[in-house]
Amino acid sequence: MTVVLRAIDANSQVVSLSDEQRRSVRLIDYDSGEPLSGVPASGIVEGGWGATQTRNEYEFFPGNRAASEPRANEPGFEFFTWYVQTVESSPKKIGCQVTRDTDTIFKSNADNFKKSVELLPQRLPSAHETRAVDYPWEVRRVTGGENDWDTTSVDYYYCGLSVDGSRVQFRSFIAVPASMIQWESSNPASELFTFTGYGAPGSTSAVYAMPAIFDSRKHNAITAPRSGEGIIVAIRDVGIRSSNAQNPNRSPCNISAMDEFGTEHLLRVEFKSSSNRNELVISRR
Repeated sequence: MTVVLRAIDANSQVVSLSDEQRRSVRLIDYDSGEPLSGVPASGIVEGGWGATQTRNEYEFFPGNRAASEPRANEPGFEFFTWYVQTVESSPKKIGCQVTRDTDTIFKSNADNFKKSVELLPQRLPSAHETRAVDYPWEVRRVTGGENDWDTTSVDYYYCGLSVDGSRVQFRSFIAVPASMIQWESSNPASELFTFTGYGAPGSTSAVYAMPAIFDSRKHNAITAPRSGEGIIVAIRDVGIRSSNAQNPNRSPCNISAMDEFGTEHLLRVEFKSSSNRNELVISRR
């Protein structure tokens, strides 16, 4: 939102604000007159309302997705761009205040002003209970043969986001732990295995958390990244026994992803079954 100020002196002449006065501009709860809290360093407001003059990396919803450009000053007026976040569902009337050099505070809910803007919160698309949220899961083989019997191969599992049938981009995509592994059988002498890594949306390099014995087997460069989609890299190989693998993670990997509007998605990636190392599945946590 944009705060528009005009300062008038005792002779009804327009005057410029001082730098200190400009720095003192704050958004307030119009009804109580109390300044809104600042947005925490985490960038996430967990209760009430928060305000900041720093633009974050997420898109606006609803309306224009393009970043808002501050309005240029016009004669007699000064403009201040603020960004407001909330997890509340009720409307809020927002005003502003500015402090004079004499420490006198002018508020827009005073009798002489009565200026405010009412904001109506809207739940972000992925967080709205009535919307259909899906995670399209596309597999592409980039190295090796075309079937599950090939001893060595590399598959890319692209993870996207769809809300009511429309694609929404992921901004971040992190797996913890970064890798998991499964052998063809529970026999300690088994040498056929599949392990995973992951890549963030658009990233050209994969992240792994595997013992050094697997370093030469890793597929480090992501040759076909996709903007807005996370990626799980599944590598099938042979020649390392489970008894020699220094106990790498065999459990599912938990995914934390953030979409373009700032909604977090908690997912899980795992092997399809204890007897199927050739296919991965994704689910919500």
